[in-house]
Amino acid sequence: MPNWYGIEDASASPSRVWLGRRRAAERSYSQSSIQSSTSNNTVNSQSSSSAIEQIWTPLRKTDCAALNASPHDTVFIEGGRATADKVNRVVFLNFFRGSQRDLTSAIWFMHDESAHKSKDIVLTPISDEQDSEKIECLYKKAVEATSSLGRGIGSVLIEEVLLSDNSKVKIAKVGGTLSMQKTPPGWFSSPQTLQRGYGEYTIDGEEEEVILGPVRHVVFVVHGIGEAMFSREDVSLPGMIEQMNTTRKVFSAKQVKSWKKEVRKVKCDMNLGSFSQVTGSVSPLPYPSKVRKGQETGGTTSSTTQPS
Repeated sequence: MPNWYGIEDASASPSRVWLGRRRAAERSYSQSSIQSSTSNNTVNSQSSSSAIEQIWTPLRKTDCAALNASPHDTVFIEGGRATADKVNRVVFLNFFRGSQRDLTSAIWFMHDESAHKSKDIVLTPISDEQDSEKIECLYKKAVEATSSLGRGIGSVLIEEVLLSDNSKVKIAKVGGTLSMQKTPPGWFSSPQTLQRGYGEYTIDGEEEEVILGPVRHVVFVVHGIGEAMFSREDVSLPGMIEQMNTTRKVFSAKQVKSWKKEVRKVKCDMNLGSFSQVTGSVSPLPYPSKVRKGQETGGTTSSTTQPS
């Protein structure tokens, strides 16, 4: 059996990986604001940040599994802090109004080494399900052709499939290594390597939240002056939302550490019913925002400020 390059998930039925990124409209608004209010040097440095925001990043593994298993259009993710809308392809926050994210899923990805100035390979998902099925069908033909009773890889190397953007996908063979290659339309287009599966990855804080289980206590942190100070160019402090994300991760890590210590103590005392873990979450609440009401969050809080 020949070696394959770019096959991270070799299972017969690979699971779809769900990914998110900042919404296109917000990226466009942010970039236009930068161009109208900053110098050229600052624009260049901010453009790199904007390019990073265009990269699709995978959701937590538990959230991907939940989205794949659920028959519903909307699914709670991130421990209930957000909702993924599979129909409208968007992720929105539940407890406060913040930036929404585009949502997509894929089995096949393109290696994109030119769009971003980085030594790392950037994976761009092939979200069109019909295109993905065509690529998957060609790949499985190649696997069958190289099996013990197959016709040989030569019978598949001549085949190619046409995708919705008029690019073509075919199997390339270099030495004893096979790969899936996608070539955009045009005389001088260079082929891009395709990858099956996203590969191994970890999301910071996911392991601790999975250990702790569902959120039972929510702490809202109200900031009176909003993000005005943190958005200034001469201020290097992280914004409120970023700070709360970090606080939540640290809080969860300390909870898990304390819980494991208590487990060891209980095992020594042979009294397994003497303790319980308390799961909490910290969410930012920029003033004068209110906790969102409705069935999607199950909350009944109408205001987060004390009466005057």
